[in-house]
Amino acid sequence: MEKTGRSAVLKIGNHKFVLSEPEVLGLVREQVAERDPKKFVANIDHLSFLYEDVEPAFYGAKANNYNIIMEPRKLMFYDKPTPYTFCTLMSPDNLQIELKEEEGRVTGRKMYKDVLVK
Repeated sequence: MEKTGRSAVLKIGNHKFVLSEPEVLGLVREQVAERDPKKFVANIDHLSFLYEDVEPAFYGAKANNYNIIMEPRKLMFYDKPTPYTFCTLMSPDNLQIELKEEEGRVTGRKMYKDVLVK
């Protein structure tokens, strides 16, 4: 991760993510629409991050006073545990963030010709 002023650049796999304060993008903070987590918006709905172990990230967010929606829990399917553990929190600007863990997987999946390959 590179951090410069009020922006951070993350490179994850072959993808670059730039996270910036509104002013860095030439926006006026007071003119940026407030997010209402109870109202669906067709554009970005949430961000999700995959971790080898979700709990340190969760407890780090909790220690930094993020609004916790759901603590880490194992996803169940027909009363049976799946390999997935996830939790949900809100960013300071009310964007929903999901932290996920899938037992045995720490890298992204690859897509080839619209076929999902592990």
